[in-house]
Amino acid sequence: MKKQILNIISYSFFMLAITVSAQDLDINPSYLESLPDGIKNDVLKEIKNKKDKESDIYRRSSTMIKKKDTNDLINDEADIEYQDYLNYVEEQKRLKNKNVERFGLNIFDAMQSSFMPINEPNIDSSYVLDYGDVIEIQLIGQESDTTTVDIKRDGSIALENIGKLFLAGLSLMDASDLIGAKIDNTYIGTEVFVSLVGLRDVQILVSGNAYNPGIYTVSGNSNALHVLSMAGGIDKNGSYRNISVIRNGKIVDDIDLYDVFIKGKSNYGRRLRSGDSILVEQSKKLVKIEGGINRPFIYELKDGESFENLITYANGYKSNADMSYIKLETYDNGDVVSSNIDLNDLAKIDPKSGDSIFIGEHKYIKVHISGSIKSPGSYTLSSKDKLSDLITRSGGYLPNAYPFASVLNNKRTKDMNRFANEQVYQSLIKFLASPQLQASSGSQGMDFQSLGFMLSELKKSPISGRVMAEFDMDIIESNPLQDSSLEDGDEIVISSLTQQVYVYGEVNSPGTIRYEQGKDFEYYIESKGGLNDYANSKQLFVVHPNGQTYALSASSLFGFNGLSKDILIYPGSVIYVPRDISVTSTQIASIWAPILSGVAVTLTSLSVLKD
Repeated sequence: MKKQILNIISYSFFMLAITVSAQDLDINPSYLESLPDGIKNDVLKEIKNKKDKESDIYRRSSTMIKKKDTNDLINDEADIEYQDYLNYVEEQKRLKNKNVERFGLNIFDAMQSSFMPINEPNIDSSYVLDYGDVIEIQLIGQESDTTTVDIKRDGSIALENIGKLFLAGLSLMDASDLIGAKIDNTYIGTEVFVSLVGLRDVQILVSGNAYNPGIYTVSGNSNALHVLSMAGGIDKNGSYRNISVIRNGKIVDDIDLYDVFIKGKSNYGRRLRSGDSILVEQSKKLVKIEGGINRPFIYELKDGESFENLITYANGYKSNADMSYIKLETYDNGDVVSSNIDLNDLAKIDPKSGDSIFIGEHKYIKVHISGSIKSPGSYTLSSKDKLSDLITRSGGYLPNAYPFASVLNNKRTKDMNRFANEQVYQSLIKFLASPQLQASSGSQGMDFQSLGFMLSELKKSPISGRVMAEFDMDIIESNPLQDSSLEDGDEIVISSLTQQVYVYGEVNSPGTIRYEQGKDFEYYIESKGGLNDYANSKQLFVVHPNGQTYALSASSLFGFNGLSKDILIYPGSVIYVPRDISVTSTQIASIWAPILSGVAVTLTSLSVLKD
């Protein structure tokens, strides 16, 4: 009794929610009540989305533009053909891969937001002292004292009982030795320790093709790389290989950042002084390389460097590089000239700015094979290898293998099937959400419970990527055209020989039954208790172990008891008896058969089915 009361309360709340939602969306509550529970929410969602889109007409237009991604494309353009969608995605991938960036753009990720100095740690003994630095002198022994002194503008410090010491221009080590010698002469038995406790600030001008030129205040321990990082790095036209440090009107250092980022040398340039300037020259020779190399980028070459240097900068060839195919594209009087070049000529050709070189690649795919095969696992194949090559490499079939029931699952096919199922489901939901159906549903006598069954079957069934393939090695050997090509990510399941037939759908005892040679489908249906009250006695689906589907209907047979006996039943066959769907809509009836066909193919795609 208590459970009945709870059920009544739950049902009352559910009906209240439906009524409120229906009123908000201007839906006939009695129509919504007639729909199966499993699809009420989806229909409400579809009607709400439709109302939201219609209300957009009356909204003020926005100045914001939302970027589209692949998911947006599916949602916004659901009516496009799936193949067109695949072509679009492939084209976007091709364009993305074509847009090779310039090497070094991602190295300088941060810019200084102000001209305040940045402390630089790890001061070593080679640091050169100058005006503004602060040193600490600690005496231990006969005379114990700790003194902190600033280096004055004239480059000196003043120590009691010692006098002036000029430290500007000396390294920290040399200054420490000088101070120690003076202390030894003045105080007997006293040790001295000198340390740098404060860094001077220096102002550096960054000019030329830096990302954010200007004057930067940095610590006296800074080098050109520090300052360039604060300036945001190099702009799109700047040179990474021709950077000058200018002091008193003269170039005192030339910096090639490829020495740092590619060759690993710590050539950051000398420490900077106040008044120094860093000049970033414009790049002169930019050459692109892609394909079978490890680091595809646009690189900057100096005069005298060849394509061999470019290969080195690109971190060498990939393991699958095809060095027999090297293509060079170059500009010539407004035309793009493409030519094949020999590997031995890479060192002889003088690259020009704008040249592009492509190194060929041997294409490989990875596939996985499991089941009744001697060496299951993942295999790397060339693009020329086919299914028979994979079976041979994996050791061949085990004695219990059943090639006729084996499965080849393809990722692209699975994606297409998923898209098709979603399209069918959404088509039905839109049909149910249409105002015309709401207005006429009472008079048409639509069987919405049957329609809900169709939708739930479609929604819960797994998506299969099975494609038809020949697994009989003798047939393939006699007719090589029957050999299937493979794609990256394919999964192959070699089934084991079974003695079962699978009977599903509207029968009294669905499940498996032992195969009997020469028996037709009627025998197996009767052996599983016959049809139940929901069965469609004029329609039947038979799926062979290889995935081939036969749909029999009243047009090809005369009553269920008189079905044609021409359809053979094999070990591993699937017999599917659909539900009798009493719908009058032509649109719904036209998609009923594909739904059941998809369910049947999914059943037979499973490597093992249990009772």
